[in-house]
Amino acid sequence: MIRFVISSSSQPEVPEIKMECENFLHQYEHRKNLYNVIYSLSEDESSVFRSRHEEFVKSMLLVTLDNNPIIRTTVAGKIFAELLYKNILSMEAITKGIDAVLKNWNDYLMDNPQFFSYIAAIIAPLLLSQNASFDFNNLKDSCTSIRPDNSSKFFMEVLNKILRSNKTQKIKEHQGGILWIYNKWGMSDVSLDVFMPHNQINKFFKND
Repeated sequence: MIRFVISSSSQPEVPEIKMECENFLHQYEHRKNLYNVIYSLSEDESSVFRSRHEEFVKSMLLVTLDNNPIIRTTVAGKIFAELLYKNILSMEAITKGIDAVLKNWNDYLMDNPQFFSYIAAIIAPLLLSQNASFDFNNLKDSCTSIRPDNSSKFFMEVLNKILRSNKTQKIKEHQGGILWIYNKWGMSDVSLDVFMPHNQINKFFKND
């Protein structure tokens, strides 16, 4: 069971926050409807998330991990990508919200051995979005607290999710396949040792 913690005793009870996030996921998964989440983040003065966008990202991740993660992970990622594109969520809110969950990776991994895989599945739609501006620099900022000693497995899971995505298959047909990822990496100007210590890089290329 993923531990769901919301700071500040003045905020609504955790079950209410979980239910709200689950409703956001359900509405987008089944109807591609973002109206309620946009209203909650930008207009509703009574919403716990209106001025706490980083907390929203963190809460969505934890709800996703705790409830049908295989199905819901990509849905959460698509919601973040849409909200980033629409300027409802800032890049900083997304990267800090993800990092706030990743920094407790060791605790979450004990409850869920697929933790890194599920977080990677949330991030993949952000990297694959043709509209959102999320790149490998932003991925770097999303795992600041675990780089580089504990980020190599997470980084490889992200690459695997990108390569296996149905959207990647469509990109391959129109934009030259793996070159698209290679070019996105090149434009980000990120070195591999950001995500893994030098002594792991040779092993990485040998095994993957």
